[in-house]
Amino acid sequence: MNADPSSDRPAKASHSAWRAFFWVALALAVVYLPIFFGRIVFFRDIAHWIFPARVFVRESLLRGELPAWNPLQGLGFSALSNPLYGVFYPPNWLFLLVGPDWVAAMLTWQDFAHLLWGSAGVFWLATSVGGLAPRQVFLLSAAMTLAATVYVLAILPDALLRLFVWFFTHSIYRLRVEGRDNIPEKGGAL
Repeated sequence: MNADPSSDRPAKASHSAWRAFFWVALALAVVYLPIFFGRIVFFRDIAHWIFPARVFVRESLLRGELPAWNPLQGLGFSALSNPLYGVFYPPNWLFLLVGPDWVAAMLTWQDFAHLLWGSAGVFWLATSVGGLAPRQVFLLSAAMTLAATVYVLAILPDALLRLFVWFFTHSIYRLRVEGRDNIPEKGGAL
């Protein structure tokens, strides 16, 4: 009984794709490990722009107002025309279902889900449309990441220097805070 070896290829390709997706999901889960323990993972632009935008849109919609203009950031921003606010993006409507204390946690979970969904979509495009094997997708992704890193370091070499200085100062210098219990939880202190 001679079985056609080509009939086994779709099953192997599907198994290989699921295994690759599992490894990507595992890598993302390791990076986002604190969210599984109730922590919030975001900083910089997410903390300074996206989180306040989500809070503004949520509060405006809960008051029954259409968030057309945000006077709270800079000199004001048009919230309806700016994709940062995502007023018409259905996953952002889920922020209406949680309490104000959960908005930051929900934003972290939304970031995790977007990264997972986006990586699955890119992988699907590369394998189905591009005809690449899973190993080729990872090699291509690694090469593109390395090329982008070299390009960014060529443009911003001080960023690499700042990274080295940060590691240097945080590995050698240790700050010991004495009298922390004398600082009030709320209000000013001299």
